Amino acid sequence: AVGGDDVLSAQIVASSSDPINLNMYGDSGGNISDHAVGGNDTLSAEIFIAEPVNLNMYGDAGGNISDHAVGGNDALSIEIDSLSANINMYGDAGGNISDHAVGGNDTLSVSAAYSSSIVNMYGDAGGNISDHAVGGNDTLSFGGSFSGHPVVTMYGDAGGNMLDHAVGGND
Repeated sequence: AVGGDDVLSAQIVASSSDPINLNMYGDSGGNISDHAVGGNDTLSAEIFIAEPVNLNMYGDAGGNISDHAVGGNDALSIEIDSLSANINMYGDAGGNISDHAVGGNDTLSVSAAYSSSIVNMYGDAGGNISDHAVGGNDTLSFGGSFSGHPVVTMYGDAGGNMLDHAVGGND
């Protein structure tokens, strides 16, 4: 299976009394395995509201990438002006990358203003990279002007552990 080169875009400017929850998946909300290949996807979000925002972006898979699967070269970007936001960005997989799988060369960027945000950026996997898996050569960036106190954590390859014969990318 081969994922398409998709473009997903969200713009939220309306007011709501409830928090906004948004999940974006470049290829699969679940796993990518066997010899499947993720597409070169573009995911972008522009959010300009006062209400809290919960945003999760997955370049390829919401779950794991395994076997001989390959993640795409994805671009994930967020421009946000909100009082409070919880943002998680995964270049390839929200879970693990294992076996002989390979992560893509992804670009993740956040531009925030006046925000007390929690931002977690994972170049390849939110979990572990293990076995003979290889992480991609990723670029992560965060910037903006703040009146709040953002908490930003960037992981070039894995949010968890690098195990066995796994190799990280040049991030």
